[in-house]
Amino acid sequence: MKLHSSMVMLGLLASFGSHSAWAYDTNFPDAIFPLGSQIAGNDGWTISDPGVSGNLVNTVPSLSFANANFNDVSTTNNAAELGGFYDVPLASSPTTVVLSHATPNQLQHAAFKVDFLIQPSSVDFPGRDGFGFSFRDASNSNLIRISLTPVTGGAGDAYQVSYTVGASDPVIPTNVLSELIYAHDSTVHTLTVAFTPNGANPTLSVKLVSYDIDGVISKTDTFTGSASGLGSANVARFGAEWNATDVGDNGLVFDNLQVVQPVQLAVTSSGSNLNFSWPSRAGKIYTLRTSTGLATAPATWDVVSGSDNIAAAPPLNTQSLVRPADTKRFYVIEESLAP
Repeated sequence: MKLHSSMVMLGLLASFGSHSAWAYDTNFPDAIFPLGSQIAGNDGWTISDPGVSGNLVNTVPSLSFANANFNDVSTTNNAAELGGFYDVPLASSPTTVVLSHATPNQLQHAAFKVDFLIQPSSVDFPGRDGFGFSFRDASNSNLIRISLTPVTGGAGDAYQVSYTVGASDPVIPTNVLSELIYAHDSTVHTLTVAFTPNGANPTLSVKLVSYDIDGVISKTDTFTGSASGLGSANVARFGAEWNATDVGDNGLVFDNLQVVQPVQLAVTSSGSNLNFSWPSRAGKIYTLRTSTGLATAPATWDVVSGSDNIAAAPPLNTQSLVRPADTKRFYVIEESLAP
């Protein structure tokens, strides 16, 4: 979702920062990513591939490709796959391949959402590699990574979810029931990661939604953390990662990627009304949400009456509301694909 935020306080309007227009979003359309084609080299994607320098053997230099769409019946869109090859790391430490795209932003205002599925390894090559998603700086070093690490070396289907800030040790989070969080192969998941400004230590919020074979939500896990010391950090790229650690041919398949960048939600006062405006794009719809506080995630805020599924009117949408009686109120605008 894309978020613009504003605050109304004591009858005056003040900008409160924003998560907004997409820095990059794609559902890997077949016109750009034909089935079986390489992702790297198309539409701004690049790959950091140690395979060409000898850290991997029995693999191929190109490690990302367009795969069949795994979560809808579309014939015009595909998905991206990273990994999926028989590999043996030669280095003493795991070899990490990073498929990335430019998504400039301040980390404290960054967010991404992605659907993914981990293809299981075959009987012939049963080892399992790890995967992840990350925000990276201009030198392509990790700022924040959500890792999916195989629970066992060569059996089972569980991947433990953790996060790593910079080059520090991974943090193993728990859900609201204080249980460890896992993703499973052959299962479709939606991962949402967002940051909230908090001085030098932005707050990290993560939601992992898992679906059953019929596409029905079977489980939702959430956790929060701290991006300690990254309050002034700038994101340069979004990355999908393959951590080659074992002899296996599993792969990370992902789709419906949305990465946000800041865009100002303008709010002005006119008599007894508040006037909102925001940049809009064809093919999208918008929902205005509101809350009197910031304790809950903006995606859960109340929908403003009469302000859901607003059709796009590019390049700028406007909406007028009667000024609320509250002395303090927050607003976000949410963008979705039009039906």
